[in-house]
Amino acid sequence: MKIQDSVIRISCSIGIGVYVFDESLQTSKILNEADSAMYKVKSKGGGSYSFYNY
Repeated sequence: MKIQDSVIRISCSIGIGVYVFDESLQTSKILNEADSAMYKVKSKGGGSYSFYNY
């Protein structure tokens, strides 16, 4: 992408938490694991995604 003669590189790193419905599983745990998955992607250079399955 180019903005005012400057080249801009855009990428994203995504962490995805996948789980089977379980009332005892807390939302905060799912979000924490998705966050960990995202940082795993970032540590490998970014620009990708990672799943955390329960």
